[in-house]
Formats: sequence, C-alpha cells, structure tokens
Amino acid sequence: MKWLDKLLGRNNEGPIEDDLNPSIPEVKADPETEAMLQATYEARDAFYKTLGKVDSDVIAPLINPAFMGGPSWPTLRQAWKVIRRPESIIIASDGLSDPFEDEKIPLGFRVEVCAEMVGTIENIAGSWLFDLVHQVSQNVAYHGGFDQLIERYETVSTILPIPEAPSLFRNEKDEVGLIIGFPAKTIPKGFETPFGFVKLLVVTLLHPDELAFIESGEEMEILRKQLVEKLQKTKTAHLCVTDRLSVIE
Repeated sequence: MKWLDKLLGRNNEGPIEDDLNPSIPEVKADPETEAMLQATYEARDAFYKTLGKVDSDVIAPLINPAFMGGPSWPTLRQAWKVIRRPESIIIASDGLSDPFEDEKIPLGFRVEVCAEMVGTIENIAGSWLFDLVHQVSQNVAYHGGFDQLIERYETVSTILPIPEAPSLFRNEKDEVGLIIGFPAKTIPKGFETPFGFVKLLVVTLLHPDELAFIESGEEMEILRKQLVEKLQKTKTAHLCVTDRLSVIE
C-alpha cells in the first residue's frame, strides 16, 4: 500500500547528537499539559529501558524542521533515542506520542517508530538506519492518522529514498521498500501510559522483489501478510541485516 507518496527532505544541518540532559524538554505550557507531557515521557522512557541500554544523549536536529516548512510534532520537540542490545542497535523516535500542546490532547499521534540493525554503527546520526527511522517518523507526523491505518491493515508497505542503505535492498533510484508495523517477537507492540496505549511501529527493509511481490496483485493486504509470514519464519525476521537474502524464490 503506497500511501507515503509525498516524502520530506531533511534540512541541510542534518541531525546532531544532543549532549544535553535528555529529560523532559522545557515547554511553555499550562500545568495540565506539562503534567501530561511528564507522565507520557516517563512511561515511554521506562519502556525504552526495557529494550536495552539507552544512550544518555538523544539525536535531535540542529534546526527544528517544523520551523523550515517540515512537519510539526505534538510539542514541536523532535528527537530519537539509541537503544543498545548485545548484538544490535535500535533507533526509536522520542516524541511522536507526546500530547498535542495546543489542544491538550494526550498521546499525540499514538505511535512511535523504531528499527533494529544487527551489528554496530560508528556514526549513528549520519547512518542510513537513522535516515530510515527519521523519514518514517516525519511521514507519520506529516500525514497523521497512522495509528488508524495500522489498526485497519496491521502493517503498511511503502518505498523511501535511502541512498546509503545496503545495496542489496536499493533499486536503481536508491529507494528501498519497507514494511512498517512488523510484528517483531523480541520487541513489544508498544507501551501503556496513564492516557492509553502507544504503538511502537517496527520498520524493516524489503528487497526490491519482495516489494514487487506485495504489489503484484490487487489484494495487496493479503500479499503483504503472506510476505510477513515468510519473513517471520527466518532467523532475522524484523531485523535489518545488510546481507539478508530475499524470501521470494
């Protein structure tokens, strides 16, 4: 299902690793909204710590894309966390589920986004894995209603330009296919907050022929489910593995 047809470019400054204390950001909000934000942050932070060792620094843009025509996040703040596991790294968005400040609506977009890669990354903020999670996060903020899409279809497939992604997964235009909302066995579906449940959407790469398989018929939802089932039977499943072979024969 190609619904992310309008992709957003990244600002020239690119991401930086924020060396400030990644606690709740200072926002000029009324006490009710601040309390809502604090409770949401604490729930999300506690959940991320169950996934692995969380870096004390977050990744954040030098200039907020919302000030440059990009999508706005619920409290404007845009950040991503790095979670380290013994043999892999997870990059996860940190703020898509913040409350909408102006409207005092809890949970924001009701989702966060992540991807997990086997191995280590020297420059995480400049990596293709961050580019992947960054672009999906921004599209979630741009389009909205993503939680409803996932509720209806369970997973979503699309294509994004990731020039530095592993060559096995890129097409001739340096684009990669993705499944968003992959049912990962080693990553919970999301986390509870005092205001409700937040979905954690796992993103995984697709080979060009795997994406072509999904798009080969009119019943894309059925074909996507079949592909997910094939991937779940592999050892890598949701993991972004640079040398993974295609499951399409």
